[in-house]
Amino acid sequence: DTKNPTTIGAWSTRLSGAAIWSPGGFASDGNGVIITTGNYFAGSFTAPAMWGDSEAIIRLTGMPTALTRSDAYLPARWRQMDIDDQDFGSSSVMLLTVPGATPSSYGVSASKDAHLYFVNSAKLGMDGGGGELVDLTLSTSSNSAHVFPVAYTTASGIHVALTIDRGPYMGCPAGSTADPALGVLMGFTVTPGSPIKVTQSWCTTVGGSTLNAAGTIKNRTASPLVTTTDGKSQPIVWVGGSNGLDGVGSTASLLYGVDGETGAVLYKGGNCPGIRQWTTPIAVKGHIVVGADGRLCSWSPQ
Repeated sequence: DTKNPTTIGAWSTRLSGAAIWSPGGFASDGNGVIITTGNYFAGSFTAPAMWGDSEAIIRLTGMPTALTRSDAYLPARWRQMDIDDQDFGSSSVMLLTVPGATPSSYGVSASKDAHLYFVNSAKLGMDGGGGELVDLTLSTSSNSAHVFPVAYTTASGIHVALTIDRGPYMGCPAGSTADPALGVLMGFTVTPGSPIKVTQSWCTTVGGSTLNAAGTIKNRTASPLVTTTDGKSQPIVWVGGSNGLDGVGSTASLLYGVDGETGAVLYKGGNCPGIRQWTTPIAVKGHIVVGADGRLCSWSPQ
């Protein structure tokens, strides 16, 4: 309780595992917090007979001493996600308002196997399974999505951008650069409707930090940041990347600046070795700053 910090409480998932990672932080629309959970784990990857808070987007409400799960969304395929370790836990929920749409409030999150979900954030669907309003499959590789999306509004509409670790990629428009061996930054356009329509607008290869290129992890991408000049104009999506798979154990060292409406690479450069997977840039007083191993790297217009 922020008014009385001595008043505390807790909530935990019912099953072992089902971890609450939320690397991008918790989301809130003023009614508690919205979290994501990972896979159930019992010594080997198995699926429980009954759902117990794994593989879900969950709303927690109530004062700390009465914290409770008041709503939840889980895909109909949650059991298979448990077995395959393809959970929601490695991403967070981004709240998105779409004026003129029914519903108009959405929670956006990705599962590890590169399913991008748009759900009704005001009514997640408590324990029902399924019910997603949009489910886009972006790659046929498992363990290929691990970051938080960004959203921005321009004169051309509402947009979402997300990095995916590796392909084969799905849905990229003709002419897009989407090397299946490398990380790709994807752009989407959200059109109002009942419900919304989400269209892949562009795909741009950004290399990405690499771990063990010969293993199942392969390269894992950094998280994007978006900037505009006045809140709507000249959107640029910034993300750490590389020229390619630079070898086992290598990391990203470059900053990419990508046009948020077309996917065109506006900037690619710098020398900042040690940009790790999942790292998000920040924008500070006209500078783009990225944390790397043992250093901070800063870029500014010249």
